[in-house]
Amino acid sequence: MPTINRIQLINNLKGYAIFTIALMHLLMNCHFNGSLGQAIMLGGGGVHVFILCSGFGLFYSYLNRPLSYTSFLRRRFLKVYFPYFFAVLLWTLWILFSTSSFPLTAISSHIFLWKMFSPYYDTSICGHYWFISTIIQFYLAWPVIVKLMSLKHGFVISVFVSLAWNLFVGIIGAEDLRPLGSCFLQYLWEFCLGILLAKKCHEAQSTRGFFPKWVYANNIKWHWCIVGVIVGWGLMGFMTKMGGVLKCFNDYPSLLGYLSCAILVYKIGRNCAERLFCWINGFSYELYLIHSLVYSIVLFFSQGIIPLYISLPLAFFGAFAVAYVYSSVLKITKMK
Repeated sequence: MPTINRIQLINNLKGYAIFTIALMHLLMNCHFNGSLGQAIMLGGGGVHVFILCSGFGLFYSYLNRPLSYTSFLRRRFLKVYFPYFFAVLLWTLWILFSTSSFPLTAISSHIFLWKMFSPYYDTSICGHYWFISTIIQFYLAWPVIVKLMSLKHGFVISVFVSLAWNLFVGIIGAEDLRPLGSCFLQYLWEFCLGILLAKKCHEAQSTRGFFPKWVYANNIKWHWCIVGVIVGWGLMGFMTKMGGVLKCFNDYPSLLGYLSCAILVYKIGRNCAERLFCWINGFSYELYLIHSLVYSIVLFFSQGIIPLYISLPLAFFGAFAVAYVYSSVLKITKMK
């Protein structure tokens, strides 16, 4: 039975997602305003694709090799928590060096994971580490999610659960509070959509001996990608501008717009894009963990010495180099 690594579109999407997230965080240092500043923030939509691909990959692997809940958690924590743990330690050393302070409470909130219950500490140390809280919540809820998706209308139920959570968060005005606004229930439908696609893909491969056509981006029509970009990002922009409760539901068009754009880039780039983003996927998690730290270090030492238009590319490519090395070290120590 083939592994998830053979499904190139999924690998490409994950690599593209972390690439745009890292690029977004880099360009945020330029403090662009207006339309350009808003366009840069579109890169954050990669989180939605990452969650969808995580659901796909985990369930596809589960179908090929079912694990007990204990074994599942042990394997996930080895691959996710320990690389994160060491990244937090590196951040601690950097904070100690650059500010001569030791944020013990913030550090303990990350190491012991209680940060996911605190609106302040969930984004401490490194702002985008909120995602670690969300993905670990998915791991803890894994048996319930698998049971849900075994039901005939499991995916539909997951959509209603997410919609209900979106509505609840919007009504109480807590969309900007990470523990609520980024709770796994917010993204449950995306994770379950990945599981649904994994089931379809596995069934097709098992019964017909090959993957379904949608696995290959070349079979997806250009005009549908363009429509998806326009409709998805257009609706997302409108809902964000309107604000209030409506803003809590912009994840749905955001995923449509971002996913359509990612497939479009894949189709345009052909082999070059496939090789680049599949290569990045090989160390995508390490890049997510480490890129902002590298940015901080490079920009700290280059400030007032090297122009921003030089230091930013140095930081960007430096982050890829460090993440690649970090990933290699984890492979040697069998933590990946």
